[in-house]
Amino acid sequence: MSSLIVGKLACFRAPLSISKRKVATAGSWTPLPPPTLYDVLISPQLQTRVRLHTWKQQYRNTVFDLGLSWVSTSTHTQYLELHVWKSPTPIDIDSLVLYIQSILNAQHLQIFQLYQHMHPGAVRSESVAASVGNEGANQSD
Repeated sequence: MSSLIVGKLACFRAPLSISKRKVATAGSWTPLPPPTLYDVLISPQLQTRVRLHTWKQQYRNTVFDLGLSWVSTSTHTQYLELHVWKSPTPIDIDSLVLYIQSILNAQHLQIFQLYQHMHPGAVRSESVAASVGNEGANQSD
């Protein structure tokens, strides 16, 4: 029995919100054209790509691959990208949202710490943020 494969690579992107308490998508998933080699290796738009998770899913007799990445652009915009390789059917993102959030929950601390290193001062803890004055100096003493 043969099956038709819908495309080779399907790509989706959603804005990502990173805070001390939670990492979550901050908007809708939108389809993207598959990245070119230029996009992945040379483009000045891509600052960082971190592979968060890969997994396999099965639809009937076909097993296909999925990958979830955190992408930071040159304008410091954070995204999640989902890449699906050789799915036999169109992808229903809504059916994956809870699983994707569980991945983000499990890796929250690592994502938050890496984000702090990549963007010093962009995320502050509540205790530090409460004691910062108008000029950005810490007002503890």
